[in-house]
Amino acid sequence: MRRSGKILLIIAACFLVFGILLAVGSGIALRNTGMHWWRNDTNATAVTTQFAEMDSINSLSLTLVNEPIFIVSGGDRVTIEWSQRYDGQYRLTQREGQSLSLSRQPSGRRNHNVFGIGWFQPNWRGISGIEDASDRPVTVTIPEGMSLSEIDLSGADIRVSMDNIYVRDLEISGANTIVSLTNVDARDIEIFGANAEVTLTQVSSGSIEVSGANATLELRETVADDIEVNGASAVATAYLESIDGWGFDVSGLNSELRVDGQRAGGIRGSRTISVSGLNAILNVWTR
Repeated sequence: MRRSGKILLIIAACFLVFGILLAVGSGIALRNTGMHWWRNDTNATAVTTQFAEMDSINSLSLTLVNEPIFIVSGGDRVTIEWSQRYDGQYRLTQREGQSLSLSRQPSGRRNHNVFGIGWFQPNWRGISGIEDASDRPVTVTIPEGMSLSEIDLSGADIRVSMDNIYVRDLEISGANTIVSLTNVDARDIEIFGANAEVTLTQVSSGSIEVSGANATLELRETVADDIEVNGASAVATAYLESIDGWGFDVSGLNSELRVDGQRAGGIRGSRTISVSGLNAILNVWTR
C-alpha cells in the first residue's frame, strides 16, 4: 500500500483499532492448526513460568495482549518462556527447524456485532488492557548468530525489546506499539500502530517504516537506505555522525525540518529519512 493510503487507513481506524486488533488476535489463536498445549505439570502451584525449547527455527510469531516481549540472543537452543498465570489462555505451536508461535486468547469472550458484522471479541475490563499482563513478560532467546527469515509480533499494547537479532523481515503491529531495537540487522522493518513509539539503536536495515495516527521514531547509530515515518502526527529524531550521504524530506500541512537546531529545506542523499503527516517534524542532530 502506498504511503498516503496507509495514513488514511490508520487515521480512519484508530477509534476502532483496539477492538478490531483484539478480535483478530483471538481469531488467530482459534484458527491456527497443528497447535498443542505446553504445560509444566511439575509442582504446578509453585512454577511461575512455562518453558519450551527447540534446536532451531526459521520464523517467530507472537500474538499477545499487553505482555512485555523480550527477544534476545544467547545459549545454544531457541527457548521461550511465558507466564503460568492464565495458562489456559496461551497456545504454543512448535515446528522444529521451521517455526515457533505463541498466542494468547483473553478470557471473558462474547459475540459482538460491529456494523452488522459478528466479531468474536474479548470482554473489556478497562482501557488499559484486558487482564493486565504487564507483570507477565514473554522472553524468546535465539542462539547468537542464528538468522531468521521472519519475526511477526501482533496484538494489543505491544511492548517489544529486541537485542542482537538477525532477521530478514520484521513486522510489529498493534493498537499501541512501544518498540526498542538494539543491534538488530534486517532487510525490512515495518512497525504499525494507532500510537507507535519506536527507538532504534545500532540498527542496520534496507528499509524502515513506522506508521500510526501518532508516530514517533528516534534513531541512534542506525543505517538504512530508506526510512519513513507516516501519521497524522509524525515526529522523527535522528542522531547522526554526519549528514553526508543522507537526504531529508518532510511533508504535511504543518511540517518542519531542523538540522542541529537550524531550520532547513529538503536535502538530497542516497539514504533518505522521510516524515509525512498533518503535523510532521524531523530533527537531525550531529553534535
